[in-house]
Amino acid sequence: SATDVIGKTAAELDIWEDPAERQKLVDGIAEKGKIDNLEARFRLKDGRTITALMSTVLIRLNDRPHILTITRDISELKSAQREGEQLKTQLIQAQKMEAIGTLAGGIAHDFNNILGIIMGNTELVMEDIEPTNPSMENLEKVMVASYRAKEMINQLLRFSRQKDSEQKPIEL
Repeated sequence: SATDVIGKTAAELDIWEDPAERQKLVDGIAEKGKIDNLEARFRLKDGRTITALMSTVLIRLNDRPHILTITRDISELKSAQREGEQLKTQLIQAQKMEAIGTLAGGIAHDFNNILGIIMGNTELVMEDIEPTNPSMENLEKVMVASYRAKEMINQLLRFSRQKDSEQKPIEL
């Protein structure tokens, strides 16, 4: 209220959260006679702090120096700016994840093609040799590992898709 502030200095009111910001104001007025758009944190009567933008000019009334100040609370604006920065960071992260998904899909398709050749040739060799051939056990291990690799590739492909897919059997 007016009775709370009239006749008191800012120092007496203890409104400056950071005394260095007050010193910027004092130095600017001493140097230029004014300050435009000084951003500072102020303490309110109830103890809360706000961010404000302050413009001040030195005037003379009855041959005595006075400062005329306009101070605007920009706390909501600063909060919106912080929120905007957070949203921007989240958007960049989402774009990176999308790029990783696209890359994973491309790599998975390439590996799938290579794995198809490995599995196809392994099956052909398994058909050409006798089941008692000692190499058959090794070829079966190649097929088991290939099926595991194929499942991993399918997981990568599901990850890289933009939409969830549903797998269901169909009658050919």
